[in-house]
Amino acid sequence: MKLNKRIKLARDHNTPVETLVELSRDGNYKVREKVARNLNTPVEILNLLSKDKRLDVRSVVVLNPNTSVKTLAELSRDKDRDVRHYVSNNPNTPVEILNLLSKDKMWEVRKGVAKSPNTPVETLAELSRDRDYVVRSVVAQNPNTSIKTLAELGRDRDSEVRGVVAQNPNTPVEALIELSRDESLWVVHYASLNPKWMKVQKSGLLDVAKLASKWLIVL
Repeated sequence: MKLNKRIKLARDHNTPVETLVELSRDGNYKVREKVARNLNTPVEILNLLSKDKRLDVRSVVVLNPNTSVKTLAELSRDKDRDVRHYVSNNPNTPVEILNLLSKDKMWEVRKGVAKSPNTPVETLAELSRDRDYVVRSVVAQNPNTSIKTLAELGRDRDSEVRGVVAQNPNTPVEALIELSRDESLWVVHYASLNPKWMKVQKSGLLDVAKLASKWLIVL
């Protein structure tokens, strides 16, 4: 059977399970990759494909919503950072695995954990002290990040992180008041766009004249 026909069969959701099993052993990785992507591929075959020598195939196994938690746990220890990154972004990845990946040596993987809606508040707090500013910025975007952590990130050494905090609608008014005095004009600008800015104005703690002289903000 020609390659293009095997690929078409591997991709087709109507292909019989027996045929998918056979195609999962195909010598061409493109065929195996399509089998790994197919929603009708049995869980046990996805488990076998998770051990494929090709990164492309293992990555797609992670993305398949039918992949078992046990297989995701195994892939979380994959030698390739891209696979581990995909695991950290998978909505089915359990908390225990996310906690382990939050300590991964590659920042891209930790970023995935910081972005996940399943990451515990305590783990987000730990990642808010990550050495990479991108990870800290993603923590500042996560809607589950605690108010306490957001306030701490509002004093982050990196202005990009503070700018993200300034935009987060969950950021407390007290932190926004601090951010309105930030040395970075962009941080101040983002704070002025926050849905809670009206409350900041009503606090009476803004130096309106100073703000007006630094940035064009509608007060």
